Amino acid sequence: MIGSEQIAQVKQELKDYCKREEEAGIPEIIQVLQSFNNWQTEILNRFVFVIV
Repeated sequence: MIGSEQIAQVKQELKDYCKREEEAGIPEIIQVLQSFNNWQTEILNRFVFVIV
């Protein structure tokens, strides 16, 4: 689990990764990235907040 203080770094690294993948131009990957971007906040929050 990542801490809330690390979330900015994780978001930047994911942004950089997504940019590289978009530049590759693979249509299937671009579709996955669009879905990820739509759910990014919820996905990242899952790693910051503990669900019991």
